[in-house]
Amino acid sequence: MKQQLWILNLSLMTMFAIMFFANIILKKEPPVIKQKKTTIEEPEKKKVTLTKEQIARIYKHDIFDTFVYTPKKPIQQSFKIPIPVPKPPATTPEPEEKKPEFVDPLKITLKGIIFSSNERESIAMIADESGKEKNYYISETINDGQVIKIARSNVVILRANGQQETYFLRKTDEALKKVGKDRWQYVIKKVDDQTYQIDPQSFAKQITSLAELIESLSLTTAYQKGNPSGIRISKTNENDIGPALGLAQNDIITNINDLDPTDIKNRIQLYDTITDMKDGDNIKLSLKRNGQDITLNYKLEKIKQPKNQFMPTGTDGKPIDLPKSPQQQRAAARKEFKKFHVVPPERKQVIENIRERLLRNMKMRTRNRRVR
Repeated sequence: MKQQLWILNLSLMTMFAIMFFANIILKKEPPVIKQKKTTIEEPEKKKVTLTKEQIARIYKHDIFDTFVYTPKKPIQQSFKIPIPVPKPPATTPEPEEKKPEFVDPLKITLKGIIFSSNERESIAMIADESGKEKNYYISETINDGQVIKIARSNVVILRANGQQETYFLRKTDEALKKVGKDRWQYVIKKVDDQTYQIDPQSFAKQITSLAELIESLSLTTAYQKGNPSGIRISKTNENDIGPALGLAQNDIITNINDLDPTDIKNRIQLYDTITDMKDGDNIKLSLKRNGQDITLNYKLEKIKQPKNQFMPTGTDGKPIDLPKSPQQQRAAARKEFKKFHVVPPERKQVIENIRERLLRNMKMRTRNRRVR
């Protein structure tokens, strides 16, 4: 049975091979029909030549008015390479300094001050437009202003636009604060063009902090070729401390007691040195003014003041009565009492005798008093 299956498979394979080869041999491809190439002859283009007159007429009667006659310039050939010209550097103009815009002062009234040696604990009692009072500490805001200083008799408020407003507890203090050059008359005394005398105690009353001195002189750092060269005095007013010290606008302070003020360590050392100075010490200041070197000397020494150095006046020119201290008020009351209560000399003797008896009796009582 197995032999017959093998014979069947072999016969099938031979038949398949015979049919495959017969198909290859007897296969015929269809004939290829070659098409003839047809060429389309294009008509010859005739070249149209226009005369100069015709071309000029076309440009003359241009409908869209697009032709612009430009005469041809003869081309000049130069074999020299031109040297490139450097472009000048673009300089940006300095922005103009904006003028400060002042606003109306706040409509508030300073009612009282609780002053403390610690500025953070000082309290200012301020009433608004409606009369409602409120307590304010340093750094608290009032409308668009901020309390930056609380002194014994005034309060300083910084507005949103940068202007400062000072509110006084008494009108007399306000009148004294408005005194111009006279406020430095007994604080700084000019000896000569390079020497000045400063009263330390009076100076400390007028300038209470280093920040106030920097603000009054408008001190900024001056630069030269990208490096700090000193401290510039930006602005000075006629009645400020700058002219009283012999300083002018745009002066550059280069040395203070032979130390560079632009270095932070030197600034700390200068502050400690100056605050520890006593009467008789000297401060040497080197500065540049219009390219010239100038040296100023300030000697710390008390300036003698007359008893009635000035009489403050109001806007109408009349003198203002300054408020009296409690001791002055008691002394004035005693004088008034003595005017209307004159004691005759006989009665004075009787009063002295009565006082002696009373004192004698009190001493006797203390001796005879029993301790239980």
